[in-house]
Amino acid sequence: MMVPTNLISIGVDPGSGHRLLRFTHITWDAGPGPFRLDPAYNAASGTASFSQVIYRESGPGVWAVDHRVALATVGVFEPPSDYRFPLTKFVLYHVDARNHPTTVAATSPKADYCMAADARVGGVPNTPSETFIPSSNCDDPTLSLGWSVGWGDQYDQTDNGQLIDLANVADGTYVLRGTVDPQHLLTETNRTNNVTDTVIRVAGTSVTVLGQSSPVVTPPTVTVTSPASGARVSTAVTLEATAGAHAPAAVKSVQYVLDGRFLGPALTRAPYSYRWTIGSTAAGSHRLSARVVDTTGERGTAPTVPITVLRRIGNFTIDAQVTRTGNSAVSSPPFWAAASDLLIALMGSDGPASGQAVTISGAGLRWTRVRRGDSAGRCRDMDGHHLQDAGQHRGHLDTQRSRP
Repeated sequence: MMVPTNLISIGVDPGSGHRLLRFTHITWDAGPGPFRLDPAYNAASGTASFSQVIYRESGPGVWAVDHRVALATVGVFEPPSDYRFPLTKFVLYHVDARNHPTTVAATSPKADYCMAADARVGGVPNTPSETFIPSSNCDDPTLSLGWSVGWGDQYDQTDNGQLIDLANVADGTYVLRGTVDPQHLLTETNRTNNVTDTVIRVAGTSVTVLGQSSPVVTPPTVTVTSPASGARVSTAVTLEATAGAHAPAAVKSVQYVLDGRFLGPALTRAPYSYRWTIGSTAAGSHRLSARVVDTTGERGTAPTVPITVLRRIGNFTIDAQVTRTGNSAVSSPPFWAAASDLLIALMGSDGPASGQAVTISGAGLRWTRVRRGDSAGRCRDMDGHHLQDAGQHRGHLDTQRSRP
């Protein structure tokens, strides 16, 4: 986080007459590799889930995708060019006798970010002359965001949506703390440079910078321990996590996060157990995480755990389902099943009332027909045209079940 000390000022809101603390800031990549976020945008809801792309270096300044990390958050796209995303946080603190931050005096409402580079900071190895993601990507919520090594996302001191209202702040000395990734969602090589403290003295409509530092602020940590990565869940499941804080702080609460949204209440006692009744959660793949808050207000986020919510029909839980269509022998793709699972084959066919034979086999099992249903009446093609009389054309649904 860079907060240029010569770009801090106080303005006056012409509508309210309130003093406003103004500051320029740059969130930039001081690490060894590029920073990239890929949004999975849902146009119907206007929101996106995100994955962070992690690169490996195959040569000086030459990068290849190594893997992706799902993030435990959801961003709301704010047209024309911003995502509401927890990229930074700015808080004005009261100070003690040594000008260390104590209690909160005021906060910035900053929440919307383009998240593409428009400022070259440099000073680190492999800084290119141009950033690898164009700023025009901000205009399309489906495109990748981020910046190259040595580049950053700059917001000027007069930009709307970030000024700190000083209506209830008296003249005096304060610390303006800027924090990158305040929920600790991102994968980084160095978490010790995420905070910048600027000591300022406010007097009327003037501000004087007294000093600036980059303190190391150690966030609390949390890990989801149950269910395990890749777990398949249905009906209800118990969630558990471990959490810790850097002394003298202690863990205040842990709250689970499903697909970037809070799940269940904030829990205050280990093992932070919560019985999740899955209910209307859609079947399919989901991302489970947890958010921890310590007694100083710092936050941490658990790495996401991929889980699969199984589909239920009545009293049945559908572990896996495959389909094949053809007019002769067909084979389903392979799928995994436990020894205790029930396999059911539903086979539909149509054609003359006689002359058809159907056999279901496989998996080293003996299959037994449970039920057969025949259609009656006139059949239609896909356009609704009558085909043949029922006496000449019949269809049936054959249900078979496996036996060991």
